Amino acid sequence: MPALLLLLAQASAPAPGPGSRPAPAFPPDVAGIVEKAARAQFPEGGGDAEVRDLALVFDFIVRDEERSNEVKAEHSFSSPDRVRTTITDLVTGVSVTTGTDGRRYWVRDEKGTSLLEGREHRDAREEIDERVRLSRDLAAAFSVRRLAERLEGLRRLPDEAAEGRPLAVLEGESAAFGPIRRGGVDRVRLRIRTDLETGDLCDVLATPLAPAGDGPSAEPERFRFSEFLTKDGLRLPRKITVTIGESPLPRYEIGRIRGIRLNPGLPAETFAPPR
Repeated sequence: MPALLLLLAQASAPAPGPGSRPAPAFPPDVAGIVEKAARAQFPEGGGDAEVRDLALVFDFIVRDEERSNEVKAEHSFSSPDRVRTTITDLVTGVSVTTGTDGRRYWVRDEKGTSLLEGREHRDAREEIDERVRLSRDLAAAFSVRRLAERLEGLRRLPDEAAEGRPLAVLEGESAAFGPIRRGGVDRVRLRIRTDLETGDLCDVLATPLAPAGDGPSAEPERFRFSEFLTKDGLRLPRKITVTIGESPLPRYEIGRIRGIRLNPGLPAETFAPPR
């Protein structure tokens, strides 16, 4: 089985009451786009909420330089650094669960539970760390309004078009999204595109800003969202792809989301090494 990789988002509002979060002060041309996207994602309201944890069940394709493999994944994430992922090979039926509780890295397979300690498990730990980082990005993208609040210098760029659809384009800088802490990069330029007609989030492109000195460069990452479905008060994509660098094919592809819960309040035990 190949290495386990996973990834696997107010305009005129009343004055906030005690304990409320103040409304963000977006530029007028930006505010309309952000609010439309927030209403599209949360048709029944609730777009203010930051997605702190999530649980997903989906069919998943992971690609490397040699091949691709389709699996079923059950993935849980809790901010800032806890994940648990069970991947089941759809051909063999074999399941492997890996995760971290923020301190310990572990794997659960047919042999039992093992801690991923020592130099021999460095690649496995780095893979889980990649999954944590991608999960943070995905959680951020599930609330466009909260994502936009993180960006410095947020501005609207000229509209674009893709597949015959007009797209609004927003751009700003962030230290909390995309290829951060790789290649010496600590900031990215984030470009968000939404459908002008529906408000649906189409894609998010994170381009690393040049690192200081002569360090190695990190590659841009693009999240693409499509095939939207409204269910239980949420409008979410059924297909998500993540492309890294200039590759013509996505590195990760969620082809069918079977279930999703945002902010389910996952207990800490979810991410502890199974006994």
